[in-house]
Amino acid sequence: MSVKQQVDHLIINGEIFTGERASPYLNNGAIAVSGNRILAVGDTRPMQEQYQSKSVTDVRGAIVHPGMIDTHVHAISLALHSLPVSIDKASASKVSYANVKVQTDDESTEALTAAAAVALLRRGYTCFMEAGTVFETDAFAAALQRIGMRGMVSAPFGWDDVSIFESLAPATITKRLMERAPADRATVIRRLERELTRNMDKDALVTGYVCLYGECSATDALTRDASDLARQAGVLFNQHQGFVRQWQEFEHLKYGISGVQRLHRLGRSQREPPSAI
Repeated sequence: MSVKQQVDHLIINGEIFTGERASPYLNNGAIAVSGNRILAVGDTRPMQEQYQSKSVTDVRGAIVHPGMIDTHVHAISLALHSLPVSIDKASASKVSYANVKVQTDDESTEALTAAAAVALLRRGYTCFMEAGTVFETDAFAAALQRIGMRGMVSAPFGWDDVSIFESLAPATITKRLMERAPADRATVIRRLERELTRNMDKDALVTGYVCLYGECSATDALTRDASDLARQAGVLFNQHQGFVRQWQEFEHLKYGISGVQRLHRLGRSQREPPSAI
């Protein structure tokens, strides 16, 4: 009689969606988990013959599927939803988000990130990409590590030309914001490189990727450097790209083409993913 392998968790009797092209669906399946890794997926009966655990969850026919990934989350502002916050200017009834977002520290960032993570977990998300707006990235990572959720983080406010904000939304470009996120290409690249060092740990719950703020706030030079860095590191390159008419017209006037067309002209809009993804 063969000895069963001990695992941390065993999920049995599930209708399992694997997401694999060859075998996307498994009826009456089981999943063996050890640490933060899935060891095996298969039919419940043979899996129970091979694995044992002190933690067995019988889902009794419930659907089990991989966690969803939210590809655009502002961890700091998510917790502020429904509160009296204005995007830029303060008023008698609202505080200015432009002021709030630059007043964070390690403690507040960890608390706000944890609140955002719990809200996402309750809705089936097990990983999210922070959209380049967290200053205390180590506190962000610590919060997700404590909760046990995966995340992706990048340098805050990756830009080197804020003229569009100065023209169309001057109240958002506060002195404190520019002190914490200077519009400087070398600073942005250095900060991006720092976040990518997280990927040296293959078991890290929080990894780094390359994100520029976008919205016409990166010169051609920064866009090239950042996307080259992403390709070399085998990670995603991302940026905000809105379609508000006034902002689109500003970028078209500045560069002669739209933001999407500019990415294509620079050769940064290829459809194929990086080699390591």
